[in-house]
Amino acid sequence: MELIQDNIDWLLPNLSGEEKSKRLLAEVPQLHPVIAEILSRRGILDYDGMRDFFNPDLSTIDDFGKMLNIERAADRVVKAIESNDHILLYGDYDVDGTCAVSIFYQFLESLSADVSFYIPDRYSEGYGVSEQGVEAAIERKASLMITLDCGITANDTLKLAQDAGIDVIICDHHLPGPVLPPVFAVLNPHQHDCDFDGLELCGCGVGLMLIREISQKLDMPDAWEAYLSFTAIATACDIVPMRGINRILVAQGMKQLVERPPKGVRALVCLEENDPFTIKSVSDVVFGIGPKINAAGRLEHASLAVDLFTKYDDDVIAELAAKINELNTKRKDLDAGATQEALRQIEAWPDAKMRNTTVVYGQNWNKGIIGIVASRLIEVYYRPTIVFTESNGMLTGSVRSVDGFDVHKSLLSCSAYFEKFGGHAAAAGITMKKEKLDGFVEAFERVVSSELKLEQKKPTISVDALVNFKDWNNGDLNKFMAQMNRMRPFGPGNLPIVFATDHCLAKDVRVLKGEHLKFMAFQPGDEERTLPVIAFKMAEYADALRSGAQFRLGYSVEVNTWKGRSTIQGQAKAILLQAESYTD
Repeated sequence: MELIQDNIDWLLPNLSGEEKSKRLLAEVPQLHPVIAEILSRRGILDYDGMRDFFNPDLSTIDDFGKMLNIERAADRVVKAIESNDHILLYGDYDVDGTCAVSIFYQFLESLSADVSFYIPDRYSEGYGVSEQGVEAAIERKASLMITLDCGITANDTLKLAQDAGIDVIICDHHLPGPVLPPVFAVLNPHQHDCDFDGLELCGCGVGLMLIREISQKLDMPDAWEAYLSFTAIATACDIVPMRGINRILVAQGMKQLVERPPKGVRALVCLEENDPFTIKSVSDVVFGIGPKINAAGRLEHASLAVDLFTKYDDDVIAELAAKINELNTKRKDLDAGATQEALRQIEAWPDAKMRNTTVVYGQNWNKGIIGIVASRLIEVYYRPTIVFTESNGMLTGSVRSVDGFDVHKSLLSCSAYFEKFGGHAAAAGITMKKEKLDGFVEAFERVVSSELKLEQKKPTISVDALVNFKDWNNGDLNKFMAQMNRMRPFGPGNLPIVFATDHCLAKDVRVLKGEHLKFMAFQPGDEERTLPVIAFKMAEYADALRSGAQFRLGYSVEVNTWKGRSTIQGQAKAILLQAESYTD
């Protein structure tokens, strides 16, 4: 069968997985065959593995061991509480940092501790522990400072705190440098000699483990569980692996979030008093809650989010939620405007389609949204991208990469152009002088062109199972849906399930809002077994589908609830037009 090429690489499952799934089915015959195939391809090969995967249980947290220094840190916090010493919480301005500060503040406040918090300003202080933050700790006469989601490389500023007589406990998940800061205790699963089996934790997760240890020391062993919903939000939005301990924390946190959402979170989602709370999945959290929390720090100050999550008065909460939602609306407008300006810049380049990188600059673009703009540009021009704006007389750049390409390595080759630079394989931040921009643009293009592989120049869709509709949409549909839902929560390391079905046909094809498609998909010879499909931003396929062209559909299977009625729906991930040939 000859396939008509499109702009996406399809990564189909290896046939060797079928043999593994047969062995898993033999041991667990109650599994749906398609689910057994997916589980086996994800490394779950026996009953014990399936049981643990399907039942993420808080009672197994102890199996991960204890983080290095956690008892020492917990003892110091307990001592500060008992002595009524002032404790300052210092957190990053993103979702992870603000959630971490919020849960620790709520916990300490519940114990009548003397506590305050400090979040740095994104623009005047930047990421990490600032001198202003240390000065605030000194002014407030703090005897203990706890950093959350930051601090692991803040050797110089944290030495100022220690020199001022302030004990510092670092709760961080970022990679340590060669020398740890000179502080009272470091909690970081990545540090040398730490045997804790929870490398996946985000900063809020590390903070939660310290809260758990303190709770046990104070003979209130279940108190830490009250903060699982915020930890689920932080873990989901920080895009850390959804496996191991994170899978347990998020699974239980999502239950808490759906059944009894914190007041501040509910107010962010429910804009009217009687709105139903509609956050049901990790995806809802990442796209429905995370951007709103981040908007506070991007456009004003992240302390707004901490205030929202730590206040109790309903009127105050409503006012703060309205403010943050307003900032998020403004953020969307700024994001859309800057993205359109950036696209116009690119379209004006004579070699726009030939380049392997995108570097754009807008003097007045808001610094808080340039990372979002970089991600938007990759959706149009799939290649490593940098968006620069001007801040404090320098150029500030946000870098985003494509799947599998280590942009950090390429930037290291260009480091002579930078005043400041940091990041990782997928994303980075740059500060440099404006006069160096032109030279850097060409140097970056040369380096990336020499390192970017052919397969990294197109987006990919990774398929979990190549199936016919009847393989899952049959008399065992309820079993299939129940077992698929037990594979949640999805995220990195346990990605949402993607199916592919070949030789599909479409009927009732409609274009929505000029850019989306809605249609009924079926396979020849099985016209009665149709799947409603929503295909976002795929309107270009409308004419082909209406003409009767056969296609491969890449999709997820979801439950769509509308006006109280729930139906099965496919959400298209990709469409590939095919030559007309079909064999069952």
